[in-house]
Amino acid sequence: MTAEQRADGVWELTLNIHHALYDGITLPGILDKLRQNVVNNNKKDEQKNPSSRPWRSFIAHHQSPGIIDERKAFWTQYLADAADSAPPPQQTHHSFGDRTAYLRRSAVSGMGTMNTSCASNGVGLPALVFAAVAQSLHARRVPSSEPVIFGIYYSNRAEKDDPATELYPTLNLLPLKVMVQEKTGLMELAQDVQQDLHRITSLANSTVGLWEIKEWTGVAVDVFVNFLNLPKRQEPPDVFHEVVDDRLFNEDNRPTSRASPDPSNFDATWLSKNTVRGAFPAAMDIEAAVNGDALDMGVFGSVARTTIEEAKALVDGIAGCLSLFKT
Repeated sequence: MTAEQRADGVWELTLNIHHALYDGITLPGILDKLRQNVVNNNKKDEQKNPSSRPWRSFIAHHQSPGIIDERKAFWTQYLADAADSAPPPQQTHHSFGDRTAYLRRSAVSGMGTMNTSCASNGVGLPALVFAAVAQSLHARRVPSSEPVIFGIYYSNRAEKDDPATELYPTLNLLPLKVMVQEKTGLMELAQDVQQDLHRITSLANSTVGLWEIKEWTGVAVDVFVNFLNLPKRQEPPDVFHEVVDDRLFNEDNRPTSRASPDPSNFDATWLSKNTVRGAFPAAMDIEAAVNGDALDMGVFGSVARTTIEEAKALVDGIAGCLSLFKT
């Protein structure tokens, strides 16, 4: 935030907020609260507005021993049948510099029809996409009865009895467990995913950190899935940026890979001192964005985690699962 006094004597505040921590529902409330606190900055007004409780109180509540024990009990039970995660790929200066980036626009069509079918079955479209991702990940590994586990990005919502929490940044990375069975259809699997989404995204359970998951269960999440539903607008929005820029395409508009330049300021010694770094192995990100009636998909990560061929095969698998879905 910057404060600058204009020529007419009025102070002007400029606030830059990282887009990943706030969404279109939370942001207006935050700005209203900021305006109230700037204009009415006395203790009497703060007492009249209980929603302006300090951020530190919100943090302290979720770090209290009782809440942590409750959170630990849930996640330990939820991930009890998950095998200990394999050792992550060795982190090196080289592996951080070279990146795989694969994007396929309109990988799947007919998303509007799929959304309607999901609604009639009591599930959200994200659950259907997560189910397809799980089936594709499961098909790529050695036959196993172990569940598929990947992280999801969750922007938390307030409990009904505590509306103040919706003004706080509560973006969380949560592990989602999906038990894939050969005879289970995609919609049936999506219904199971939907039930788990309700469980893991409750306010008490969703405040977990991946380092806590690693400490309590031994599970280190190395795949993350981000689902976006882009706004339906005819003209390019002035506040929305593409997830991946067009430099990932060649002249034939075919998806390709990109290697990032070796970072000059990479400090491996400093990173090695990060006490929670072991909970974040070299990860692969799967991006799925509904754009009109189509689904764009991309896979991104270090070359130590995935190659361009593996990324293409993964997108093929997810697209195949969704394309074969009978609405």
